[in-house]
Amino acid sequence: MLQPRSIRFHLGVVFLFFFLLVIVLGLFSLSRLSNFNSVSENIADLWLPNTRVLGDLNNFTSDFRAVEGSNLLASDPSEI
Repeated sequence: MLQPRSIRFHLGVVFLFFFLLVIVLGLFSLSRLSNFNSVSENIADLWLPNTRVLGDLNNFTSDFRAVEGSNLLASDPSEI
């Protein structure tokens, strides 16, 4: 017949289980952070410069429309 295991054995198994669980979760989080880092590099390298160009284009068209509006509202030719 099997002898009952000691409390020391059970606690050791539980601590070993938690230790392995922490290791597995740490490795999983490192892999997810690596994936997140590659996605953020993609955004920084590809998308942010394009949005900066679009913002510049928006500023240029707004400036042009402001000048065009002031020309349309000018009352005499010297204000144009």
